[in-house]
Amino acid sequence: MKIGRMDIKSIQSINLFERITGIKASSCFEYGGSLVFIVKERDVSKSIGKAGMNIRRMENTFNKKIKVVSMPEDINDLERFLMSIIFPVKFKKIVLDEDNTRLTIMAGTQSKASLIGRDKIKLNLLKDILKEYFGLQKLRII
Repeated sequence: MKIGRMDIKSIQSINLFERITGIKASSCFEYGGSLVFIVKERDVSKSIGKAGMNIRRMENTFNKKIKVVSMPEDINDLERFLMSIIFPVKFKKIVLDEDNTRLTIMAGTQSKASLIGRDKIKLNLLKDILKEYFGLQKLRII
């Protein structure tokens, strides 16, 4: 699944998500072994379902962990959006440059390794996600 592009797998995943939850997802992508669905903020708890029932049902169907993340409104939602996607990995803080094109994530040694991933796969995926949703051109993890 590509970020920002709807391939057949993304469309099928979104259709199944909508059938199970009754909530419209704007997009979905894979990150760190999880399938992440982007929905409107007001729909996050509805899509999770009572006692997480919808999430468990989708995890059994997709055979993957499922995350439901609210659609960011603007650059002010960057930290919350980033934390939701990379959870359970934590970072110390993020620094955005003046023109909102470069982001630096400050993390500990363990977190840094988890954010970068083997062969920089997670780093490149995170770059694509942040470029799609916030227009960020560069990402550094230190």
